[in-house]
Amino acid sequence: MRPLHAGTLALCAIAGATAVASAQPRPPRPLREVIRLGPVVLALGKEEEDGPELFGNVISVALDGAGRIYVLDNSDATIRIFDSRGRSVEVTGKRGSGPGDMQNPFALLHDQRATLLLADNVLGVTRFRTDSTGVTISRTLARDLRPSAVCLLNDTLIAAGPQDDGIVHVIGADGNTLRSIGTTFAAESIPVLQKMAKRMAAFRMVCDARRSNAIVIELVGPGIRAYRMDGTVVWSLRLPGYDGSWFARDGRSGSPTVILGKDATAFAAQLSDDRMLVQVVRTRTTPGDRSTGRRGRREEDHRTTYIVDLATGVIVAEGSDLPAIQAIAGDRIVTGSSDPFPHIQVRTLTLLP
Repeated sequence: MRPLHAGTLALCAIAGATAVASAQPRPPRPLREVIRLGPVVLALGKEEEDGPELFGNVISVALDGAGRIYVLDNSDATIRIFDSRGRSVEVTGKRGSGPGDMQNPFALLHDQRATLLLADNVLGVTRFRTDSTGVTISRTLARDLRPSAVCLLNDTLIAAGPQDDGIVHVIGADGNTLRSIGTTFAAESIPVLQKMAKRMAAFRMVCDARRSNAIVIELVGPGIRAYRMDGTVVWSLRLPGYDGSWFARDGRSGSPTVILGKDATAFAAQLSDDRMLVQVVRTRTTPGDRSTGRRGRREEDHRTTYIVDLATGVIVAEGSDLPAIQAIAGDRIVTGSSDPFPHIQVRTLTLLP
C-alpha cells in the first residue's frame, strides 16, 4: 500500500468518546464576535513568473519571530523561505531519502526562536536551525513514528503518529521516544479493517503549554482529545455534523475498501493561552463526462471554523466566514487560496474578548 499522501485524505473511522465529552453550555457565538482579520500586509504567489513565488501545492506555512515566512510546497518537495518584506531568502529540499529530503511531508512548525520542524509521514521529523540566511539541517528524529503532526510542549517535542503503543509520542533531546500515550480513533470491529484504519490514520495537533496538554485532532474525523502527558484524557469533543471517512468490506470481493466522506480537518492551531482554532473543509464531487473523457473530481464547497476552549473542549464560536488559514503566530495570520492561482496572504489578527 502506498504511504499516505499529505494532499490526500487520511482514512480512519470514528469511535465514540473515550472520556467525558465536553458539554456545550450555550450555542457557539458568531466568529466575528471573537476573531477579526485585518488588511493584507504581505502577499506571496505569482501565476506566470518562474521563481520561488510560483507555488504549486502549498500544504503548510510557518512564521518565525523575525517575520520570516516558511512555505512548504509539496509539488516539488521544497521549503521556500521569505523575509518579512516578501523577498526570497532560500529554497531548500527535494524528494528523496537523504538529510533534509521529503517523501510525504505534512506540516511545518517554528518555535519562534531558531528552530523549524518538518513532519514527514515517511521520513520522520527533521529539525532545522534558522537564521536570516535560511536553514541548516540539525538532525532527523522519530523516523519510525510516521508523524503527521508535531508541536512543542515547554520545549519538548511531541509527535502524533499511529503506533501500537500510542498516537502521541514524547521525543527526547537525543531523538529517542521517551513514552507514547493515547489510542486511535478507529472503530472498525473486523481486525483487517482495524489494522488498515490504524495504519492510515493521520492527525493535526496543538500543544497547550499552559496546562501541559497535547490536543490531538483527527484529519478526517470529528474526534478531538486533550491528553495529559501521563495518558489521561482531560476532555474529548466531536465536531458537529462532520462527514468523515471510514473502511468497510467490499460487498462483492470482501476486500477492504474506503468510504470517502466529504469533510477533512484542514488546519488547527493555538490562538491564545485559552483557545485554539480548528478549520474543517467540506468538498463536493463534480461528476465526470464520458463523452469528453473528463474525470470527476472533488472540489472545495466551504470551510467551517471552530474556536475551542482549551481548558474544557467547549466550542465557543463557529462560522463559515473565514478564508483558508495556513498559519497563526501571535498577531499574524496567513491565509491561502488556489483561486485563481496558488497564493498566500499575511494579515494582522485581532482576538476579541
